[in-house]
Amino acid sequence: MGKRNYQFHRSELFRRLGWLVVPVLFWQLDTLGNLSIASIQESNNSTCQDCCDYWCTTMNCVKEAAQLWQLMNHSADPCVNFDEFACGKFYKEADIPDERGYAESWDISNEKIRKILEEILSEEIKPKDRHHQRMRKLFMKSCMDIEQRERIGLQPFLETKFAEEWPTLKGRAWKETKNFSLEEMVLLYSRFNPFFNIHVVEDHENLPHKAIDITPLETGFLDSFQYQRGRHSNLVMAYETKLREMAVELGADPVTAAQDAAAFVDWQAQFFKGKNFFLIDIMEFNLSSLYSNSNLSRLGVPQAISALFGSVNITLGDNVQIIVYDRRVFNKIKVAIEKMTEREIRNVFGFTYAATRVFVTKRMQEISDKLEEVQTGNSFKKPLIRRCVEAVSNHFSLSLSKEYVNSAISNTAKNALAEMYERTKEIFREILNNTSWMARSSKQAALDKLESIALINVLPEEGFDDDSLDMVYKNFVMSGENYYENIETSIREAEMKNLRSLKDPSEDAT
Repeated sequence: MGKRNYQFHRSELFRRLGWLVVPVLFWQLDTLGNLSIASIQESNNSTCQDCCDYWCTTMNCVKEAAQLWQLMNHSADPCVNFDEFACGKFYKEADIPDERGYAESWDISNEKIRKILEEILSEEIKPKDRHHQRMRKLFMKSCMDIEQRERIGLQPFLETKFAEEWPTLKGRAWKETKNFSLEEMVLLYSRFNPFFNIHVVEDHENLPHKAIDITPLETGFLDSFQYQRGRHSNLVMAYETKLREMAVELGADPVTAAQDAAAFVDWQAQFFKGKNFFLIDIMEFNLSSLYSNSNLSRLGVPQAISALFGSVNITLGDNVQIIVYDRRVFNKIKVAIEKMTEREIRNVFGFTYAATRVFVTKRMQEISDKLEEVQTGNSFKKPLIRRCVEAVSNHFSLSLSKEYVNSAISNTAKNALAEMYERTKEIFREILNNTSWMARSSKQAALDKLESIALINVLPEEGFDDDSLDMVYKNFVMSGENYYENIETSIREAEMKNLRSLKDPSEDAT
């Protein structure tokens, strides 16, 4: 066991989706830079002979340049106010989106991307479609079929063990169990835990090996910062209302739902009272030392790890690194749980699990939208197709990203991006070689790191052929009629792929 200085921890959102935006970001930055150079030279009546090699001449680049040109205030002097020169017309004429109280220049690109994705996801299943394409389209179909979703309703959730053992739903019929044990409950529900998250990540201090990442969770959908506004702030009370109405819609007695939702939020407010939590204390364990840590063992952390990896036929030895983030939070969770009754603990499981699964009907979506309205101050309701595009983006990010790149980025643009990538590396290489203040070993390490940056980090289509994507989604068996089960399947299969990636690098794709 030891302390670890972990300076770089890549979030799952960045790992899965961030690179989808990178080509657009780099391309627009490159276009803006070229356009600015051209405009400044035009204003100074200079010739272009020395810079023409760097101007964009492809059809896509010219289109982007024309759009950016329309956002500019050409009467402004870029040497006096470059911001007004580059964006002045946008400031004056931009339409404020319905869902927000502000507009950004990137809204133009975002709107283009959204329309392309909607067009891609509106396509019918074709005989020649690959497995990953068919499953993605079936998922989209089940999401868009709101009438079928209403017919199925919430019954799939109500038939789960979480619902059957949730005191709020059981009401007076719920009875305490003899010799209740948190560790046993964590073991029983090892695939879902409201107190901590288990995930396989790259071990950046020991590449190419993997590590197991253990992070304490802030149970629910409000974080510690939002609770600093006070227990009875508008946002916290709206959150409590969401939980109460959710439980009632699932069949709970209204009085019981109100009492349990209030108690759950009271517990959270007390837990986060007076202090914000940051992931600053990072410790390294193996499985044996994790069992020896009394606080983590009493929370069932090592037991849950063993059970989870056992479910994919992986037996852990002490050679696997286990990284635990911020033991202070784990210690505080343990102290808080020791003061809770069995009913309160089971309700933490019940409320947090339900809140990740049940918002699939119209009424449940209305309940969720009310909290979002308090959070954003905007009553705009996303149309169904936008909600479904976001859902597909979350569950089929790789498949959809490939389709987007193929639809929106021409081969000419890809080649230009690859050229820009090589040019950027060349410039950084020159900067490093000409740097005199760096030690030789540090400079060599920086050069090695530069050379290790592959084009796949810039252009994600590379390496994601149809055969590979079919393997990624081979166990994602979707139905066009059951949206709830599709979500469950996607969550379960993504989790199992992540667990298997500890021993099998081919499972890294998601």
